[in-house]
Amino acid sequence: MKQKRPDVDYFPFDIGEVMTQQPNLIAKISEELTQQWNQGKLQALPYNSRFAYFKSS
Repeated sequence: MKQKRPDVDYFPFDIGEVMTQQPNLIAKISEELTQQWNQGKLQALPYNSRFAYFKSS
């Protein structure tokens, strides 16, 4: 990834480990995201069916 975007730093993490170690943090992030969604500050990412794993019959 660094080759395509050398201006960006990436830090992989295990969300399950974060949930175990800091459950209050995950709850706070979830609440904040929900508020922002409800206020219209966030929107769904565009959907591209070419990348869908399952197509409806």
